[in-house]
Amino acid sequence: MNGSKPPQASLLLRLLGGGYLVYLAYDLMKSSQGDWKFIAAAVLFALVGGALFLHSLLTLVKSDYFRNTPPPENGEESQEE
Repeated sequence: MNGSKPPQASLLLRLLGGGYLVYLAYDLMKSSQGDWKFIAAAVLFALVGGALFLHSLLTLVKSDYFRNTPPPENGEESQEE
């Protein structure tokens, strides 16, 4: 990776996509009627959707998108202790 942050809109779309996959997994489990194919698909959707949602949420929180600190000027790095 090059160390740059992904765009905030991209992370928000990933959050929505992950949440939607978890919703689809829930709906599939509800309507599966014991068919193993639907249950397997629901588990796969839940795992992928949950991982996508959590990873995007953690990236948003850890990447300083919502802090009011200005970026460092003139190439100087801020030193937080």
